[in-house]
Amino acid sequence: MVQLAGINGARLLVRSLREHGVESLFSVPGDPMGPFLEEAVEAGIDNYTIRHEQAIAMAAQAYSYVSRDIGVGAVTSGPAMTNAITGLATAWANCWPMLLLGGSSELGKRGLGDFQELPQVESAAPYSRWAVAVDEPRRIPWFVSEAVKRATHGRPGPVYLDLPADVLTASVPESEVEQHPVAPGPPRPAADAALVERAARALAESERPLVLIGKGAAWADAGTEARALVEECGIPFVPSPMGKGVVPDDHPLNAAAARSLALRRADLVILAGARFNWTFHFGRPPRFSEDVRVVQIDIEPSEIGLVRPVEAGLVGDVGVVLSQLREAAGGRVGRREEWIAELARERDRNATQIAQLAEAPGARLNLYGMYRQINEAVGPDAVVVADGEATMAISRVMQPNARPRERLDAGTTGCMGVGIPYAIGAQIARPGARVVCAMGDFAAGWNGMDIETAVRYELPILFVVANNGSVRRRPGRALSAEDFGPDDAVRYDRVMSAFGGHAEHVESAPELRPALERALAAQGPALVHVLIDPQARRKEQAFGWLRREGRTRYGAD
Repeated sequence: MVQLAGINGARLLVRSLREHGVESLFSVPGDPMGPFLEEAVEAGIDNYTIRHEQAIAMAAQAYSYVSRDIGVGAVTSGPAMTNAITGLATAWANCWPMLLLGGSSELGKRGLGDFQELPQVESAAPYSRWAVAVDEPRRIPWFVSEAVKRATHGRPGPVYLDLPADVLTASVPESEVEQHPVAPGPPRPAADAALVERAARALAESERPLVLIGKGAAWADAGTEARALVEECGIPFVPSPMGKGVVPDDHPLNAAAARSLALRRADLVILAGARFNWTFHFGRPPRFSEDVRVVQIDIEPSEIGLVRPVEAGLVGDVGVVLSQLREAAGGRVGRREEWIAELARERDRNATQIAQLAEAPGARLNLYGMYRQINEAVGPDAVVVADGEATMAISRVMQPNARPRERLDAGTTGCMGVGIPYAIGAQIARPGARVVCAMGDFAAGWNGMDIETAVRYELPILFVVANNGSVRRRPGRALSAEDFGPDDAVRYDRVMSAFGGHAEHVESAPELRPALERALAAQGPALVHVLIDPQARRKEQAFGWLRREGRTRYGAD
């Protein structure tokens, strides 16, 4: 009798991932994923070993978002998988695709108290577009194809495949493997023509229209279409933090520097791949006018009118729908010179205030001055990652973006600790790019051990830690700019030095630019540790990003 050739589940999984174009994955080694990881390396997949499962999921989603390819994270069973759930949650909230593979206890021993047996699928389900256990090695090609499709089609998001140990190790005849085609690329549907016409009429009637550009437009690569709409119809725009760069930040119709006035005075808002969540103050007064009209563009039907009623809800691909709206508006929409001039005056006034903050006298830096020097040293083409409350908020104002998907921060969840893993994922996705990751001293600690990962793989990331004494070596001591020094600061530069990377310590403004230039010239990753005035003020704002009862106050907002 002829013995049929067999193939085990681990090899089938690797083969299915390769068929879907997977070239890199992020993992922590361990059983039962060992056979899969060995097969992946043999098949030519770059396996980046990360130090914590949370960081695995964060690096994988950053890789997905920056590259528009599926990012894959692989974790072992039990606590290893539950460690990754915060990463799943950030991807779910940000609508970023990724595939998380989790090893688990054997199917044949479920319910008996097997090693590290936990309800992993149930734990992942609230933060996944699809969470399912692979029950049979023969069906692995179908599970992978379906997972990639569900992660990338429509509104993107994370998916979780649970991989029992006996599914990975079991061998089956190749002839019995259920072949399944590679998942196609996501469709780009157009919106209903009648609703597009309704939106075009509302735009024609508007005196003070405003486009809010979100990261959904960045993911859809809708920059060409967004720029054509705002230029041909003369509409100012405000990007969300990660919508920056869809239309370049230096565009004359960018009203981000007049954000509060633009939101408050607009009589029509076009939501282009953006959501009325906390980032845009739920679309409610006093941030917005009580009677503002809303045109909403989103790939997800359930998002339409979720927070407030809309004039027209346009369900479809953001780029396609923006083109439809531009064509429908045609010659009916002219430039609103008075509205544009009003925003330009406010933008110039705010720019003057920010310049004064960036040029504040004194040896000790504030965040505005720090970012100004970073911009001058790095130039406009960096992929920007920001982590930490004040560090992130001021980065949104100070760090320009010229292209989409080149800014990553905490996003919708406001999760601290994303900076280092996001930077790693972004750098691997864009090996020729300059990635700059600025973090507050508290934020740097969450996934700080993965600085060593950047050193190990020689990733040329520039890390900047802005240390204003959030974590102090002498707790409880009130610090002023004059007495906040190295003895009070946790020295993150020494951590980088210990791992073998390039490190700089900066205590005064004149020291920063030379330190940045040395760091940029170094081979591999570098960390610049900057002492920041703990009493430095922030620009006064009419409305902060977040106001709610019980909020900790970090400074003027």
